[in-house]
Amino acid sequence: MNRVSLRTFGLIALLLSSVSLTRADDLSSIADQIATKLRNAHKQAMFPRVVVNSFSTAAGGISQLTETLSTEFSEQLSGKLGTDPVIKHEALIERTKLSLLTPFDLQYRDIAMWLAEKVGANTVVFGTIDTTADDNWGLRLRAVRLSDDKLLAEYAGSLAVKTEWLALRNKPLPSAEKPRLAVGCDLSASDKTKPAFDAAGVTMPRCVHCPDPSYTEDARRKKYQGRILVTAIIDESGRVTPLQVKETGPPDLVDQVLETYRSWNLEPAKKDGKPVAVCVPIESSFKLF
Repeated sequence: MNRVSLRTFGLIALLLSSVSLTRADDLSSIADQIATKLRNAHKQAMFPRVVVNSFSTAAGGISQLTETLSTEFSEQLSGKLGTDPVIKHEALIERTKLSLLTPFDLQYRDIAMWLAEKVGANTVVFGTIDTTADDNWGLRLRAVRLSDDKLLAEYAGSLAVKTEWLALRNKPLPSAEKPRLAVGCDLSASDKTKPAFDAAGVTMPRCVHCPDPSYTEDARRKKYQGRILVTAIIDESGRVTPLQVKETGPPDLVDQVLETYRSWNLEPAKKDGKPVAVCVPIESSFKLF
């Protein structure tokens, strides 16, 4: 092969490589890929009960477009796995509203996983979409098991854009839809809580009656020492709703901690003098003396 032929061959190879790198998938083929991975992951573990969370943009926002994509992907996934394994996205939204939350609040992972469990799911699909271009959009999906936060399936690639989606790209959700939480659930530790509240212009909730959780007999017998860390919503009335156990302990002790938190009475957080709902980490430490 002469030098010109080698150069031509190299150019063709480069062009083919570029085409494959920019190839875009439709929602059906992406759903097929995720469904195949979920079947393999669940084959010897448990029967899948999957719900698709509200997608968000790369900047962290949601719109009519992201809700449309979430619903359409849920329908595509149902077509691949069947109607029993897939819980409709609309069911998650309905449960969100029953909990006096909105799709905006679903962008907090702990909220999404808590509500996914409430609708009977054991796996939740999170999606992020980059809608900068007009032809192909970057899409990343992660299917996570609720019981242990294990990643079961993942997709990162390009989504072929439908013409009708372009008109929805910059359309907000109805004006009635707005975040309920004045401070969200992305705080990883209690020492980050006050700076986040200060940045949001929100006062911290104040305990009125917040007894410490006590040791259970079993935990004391096993000489357990450690801390239990929970994320929780404190609503406009000062009531506590535990969401996710971030650091756990003996099951009976965790149950007692959560029950104790539910009995708490707090003066709610306030913004501009008005009570607001917030999400906070709450921790309880257990030491034997």
